[in-house]
Amino acid sequence: MTQADLAARAGTSRPTIYRLEDGQPNVAWGTVMTVCWLLDIPTDPDLMDPVRRAELLSEAAAVQRARGSSRELDDDF
Repeated sequence: MTQADLAARAGTSRPTIYRLEDGQPNVAWGTVMTVCWLLDIPTDPDLMDPVRRAELLSEAAAVQRARGSSRELDDDF
């Protein structure tokens, strides 16, 4: 399926499909969900492949650890 075909089926434009594929954050959530539905991509984490889900969670945890906390705790009340 081409970007133009997917855009027509999703009721959006080809540049929007490009931005979605590129991971740009300025794509409407409704468009994301429509494209997932059209491509039969599960949007519920509980329906994802368990191995892939574990990989994604591990990657997210690694990013969080690498980022760390940049704020100093202020517990002087």
